[in-house]
Amino acid sequence: RLRIKYSDEPLKFVESELDLNDAIKEMQKLATVPEFYPEVVRLGITNTLATLLEHENSDIRSSILNLLNELTDIEENIKDEAFENIRYFLQAWLSEVSGIELL
Repeated sequence: RLRIKYSDEPLKFVESELDLNDAIKEMQKLATVPEFYPEVVRLGITNTLATLLEHENSDIRSSILNLLNELTDIEENIKDEAFENIRYFLQAWLSEVSGIELL
């Protein structure tokens, strides 16, 4: 919305979008602790990620897809609890994105 309003000032968004992209990349650390997934789902991460998938900046959308890949990557020797947390995250994600047109 603001991009349309300030379409003649693209530099107005560069710094905030770079910060957002950096924050998304930092969230990849979460993939190493799937035991936190239920808590971040409770805090609304799936809604935030779904909203960001509709971002006008394709770099932001790409970073979200990479983050989702990291968060849901299942390693060969995964523990049952970690698998259940990933499954819980995926169920929350799918319920969040059902009904919205993603791409």
